[in-house]
Amino acid sequence: AWLNYGDTRLGQGRENAKTYLIENPDLMNEIEAKIRAAKGLET
Repeated sequence: AWLNYGDTRLGQGRENAKTYLIENPDLMNEIEAKIRAAKGLET
């Protein structure tokens, strides 16, 4: 299965998506901040 974030295709499968996020730290930080905000956690 392909994993997407908005219009960005992260990769096919979990490992490829993880690799994409590691190689694109700005996007990884954006996603993490949104998750933390949604759960009421510190950023």
